[in-house]
Amino acid sequence: MRFSVIIPTYNAEAYVAECIESIKTQSFDDFECIIADDGSTDSSVSKCREAFDGDIRFRMLKQKHSCPASARNLGLDNAQGDYVLFVDSDDLLVPEALEKIS
Repeated sequence: MRFSVIIPTYNAEAYVAECIESIKTQSFDDFECIIADDGSTDSSVSKCREAFDGDIRFRMLKQKHSCPASARNLGLDNAQGDYVLFVDSDDLLVPEALEKIS
């Protein structure tokens, strides 16, 4: 696997699904996407799972609320790609982003 895209999230229900959609539509598809939830108390987790829509490249990890750095480290500890890309839950990637950096 070429890339591990790690998205730390905390109470991001308003925009995390759009972030996931921007990753799902990448023109380069040799990636995994790990969402590291930092103990969200809103519907972020369910919004993520709905956005995955059965896409096996995406998976969710959860931890008790700590801090964004801890969530990033959780994702990093579970990453399997050759390269790691951190994307915040309110970011969007253009469709060719992974292709251009591969």
